[in-house]
Amino acid sequence: QITLTSAGEKYGKAKVTIASTDGSNKKAVCNVTVSGGINSVEMQDTAGKKVSSLKLFRAVGSGAPESAVLKAVIKGSEGVNPAACDVISSNPALVRVSLNKQTNEILVSASDRSTGKATVTLKATDGSGRKASCSVTVSNPVSRINIAPKAGATRYVVSGKSVQLTATLETEYGKVSNQKVTWELSNTATGMGIAIN
Repeated sequence: QITLTSAGEKYGKAKVTIASTDGSNKKAVCNVTVSGGINSVEMQDTAGKKVSSLKLFRAVGSGAPESAVLKAVIKGSEGVNPAACDVISSNPALVRVSLNKQTNEILVSASDRSTGKATVTLKATDGSGRKASCSVTVSNPVSRINIAPKAGATRYVVSGKSVQLTATLETEYGKVSNQKVTWELSNTATGMGIAIN
């Protein structure tokens, strides 16, 4: 067993060779890379903005789980190795992650089995201990919205009167995670004096 210590200011690759001394001439080679230390790690979106939280749907469109692509941004001193990092998920059954070491792109994919939260952590592997975290929430999307008047009423309203409409959100995956909605009137409705109260 040996301990390698880099004390110089030059960066690059070095080869370490170990050989047996019993006359069998057996050897093994290990390549060691000396690089500048990592000062910070960060996850960014495609626009270059720092990402600390992310929302994904359990399934979208044809039923395939939603995914997002983030960028692992590694900063450090001269000679820093941008590939000296790894990414993990606190709950791989809910949120799957993979890192492309050539492009430093992180693929974050939601599971189609359940909803919940998981933490994706980007860690430096150079011994600096630098890391960044992103909280990922997987939720059920709205599959359909039904609009209906109050029980016993119709969609017809007499001028000067009002009608109450109710929106019901449905999902094919259990319970809708976000029940909030927004209402909007067309230009025609506004011109007729109809308003939302």
